[in-house]
Amino acid sequence: KSILNRVIKDAEELQKTDEYLNAIPMVQESFDAALAAAKEVADNPQASQEQINSAWITLMNEIHKLGF
Repeated sequence: KSILNRVIKDAEELQKTDEYLNAIPMVQESFDAALAAAKEVADNPQASQEQINSAWITLMNEIHKLGF
């Protein structure tokens, strides 16, 4: 879960930036949803490796959307 936790930390920091604050609402909503889902997986001691990988990949995709 180390990669997942790092991506969550980075995403939380991005929420405080102009890049996030200036994003269109749809992007903010999907970002927030992916972050919330990733946190659920991180907090789940029984999460499978597949769930962990999916959560951090999805969150990384949302982070990349902020660049557009």
